[in-house]
Amino acid sequence: MAVIKRTLTPLVREHNTRKILAVYGPHFCGKSSLVNEILQERGASVSLDGGDPSDTLYLRSVSEDNAAEFLQDKNSLLIKNAHKVPGISKILFALARANKASEHHKLIVITSAIDLRLNRSDDDLFSFNIERLVNIDEESLLFTEVYLWPFTLNEIVASDDPRRVSAEVDLCMVRGLMPESATDSEVRSDNGRALITTHERLRVECSQRLELLLNDLLLAAPRLNRDKFHELLVLLAQKLGRELDLDEMSQVLGLGPEVLKEYVSALERCLAIKSCRSLHLAISGEKSDGLRIYFTDIALRNFLINDFSPVADRNEQELQALFASLFFMERYKKHDLERRQISIFYWKKTIAEPGSTNSVDFVELGDGMRAWQCGYREDLCAHFDPQSLFVKTYHQCSLHRVTPASLAACL
Repeated sequence: MAVIKRTLTPLVREHNTRKILAVYGPHFCGKSSLVNEILQERGASVSLDGGDPSDTLYLRSVSEDNAAEFLQDKNSLLIKNAHKVPGISKILFALARANKASEHHKLIVITSAIDLRLNRSDDDLFSFNIERLVNIDEESLLFTEVYLWPFTLNEIVASDDPRRVSAEVDLCMVRGLMPESATDSEVRSDNGRALITTHERLRVECSQRLELLLNDLLLAAPRLNRDKFHELLVLLAQKLGRELDLDEMSQVLGLGPEVLKEYVSALERCLAIKSCRSLHLAISGEKSDGLRIYFTDIALRNFLINDFSPVADRNEQELQALFASLFFMERYKKHDLERRQISIFYWKKTIAEPGSTNSVDFVELGDGMRAWQCGYREDLCAHFDPQSLFVKTYHQCSLHRVTPASLAACL
């Protein structure tokens, strides 16, 4: 397979060197490959790794007083695994201020598997924050923070017939979109042995990713428990796309509700999951505190439940959950890569009304409103109702049905 071009490449290549560029992404998604490609175009670069004790010690010597001197002999600087360096935020702020004040700006790039939140304070995952939907004054910031996710479907089929999108859906719902698995030629083979081999490799890769993720979680939230994180991940994998009952989950895990929220927030900060909350704006009886969780790459979820079986062997509920998860992440990645301030919610009535559509799978808010009903097959999208209470109330919001056959038009 030809090299797949990443949508993020032009943004990284055209980065304004007045700011530090922070590239966040899950392990194995291709951060280092992308950044190294750009740095090679600019000539020699100093590369430091937060996972190397000597490099970490060198970085920890940086302070406000000596940051300018630290940068003086460096044309460009790459800090990999920045999240592994104790006190990295303070170090980066010192470097950013020194670089911005310098007459000759250096290219400084960091990669991290944890969202360091350099441009903002911690967001409350469980409350609505309208500031997320407002454009930030980019010029006043010291950092440009971007996210490299697993491949998008568009990236995979960019040089081929767009109709291949629907053909890729079944594979993506099983093996995800991480570069190594998405470019594995054997995964497209009809030979049973090749598929088994592929799934064995997937299990090895996912096992490695899970181990790295659990280590990252203890860096992001050191007072929380590693085993509880593993238990929570398995529970979320089992409840993929369903509305979560946090009180019930608290009892199952033996955690207080507020502590459970800390665990969920840490998982999101470590880029393992994305939250989708319920939308409540105008209708009496709208769900106001609902939460669903989707994995940023479905292969890790399938690994956690030990199921890499083909979609033909999955039940209807599982098919719906997998397709909704794929669609949610594709739309999220699309908006994120386009640097658009759009949030995705779901909508639900607390009391079901017979004969009425009482839920909408996804509602996008930020640049107008757009809503989606997902169905792996047309007959599984029976709740699509253009005359529903939701449509009549939010009359400015367009409602769309999406299936694998129509997915390409939504990307």
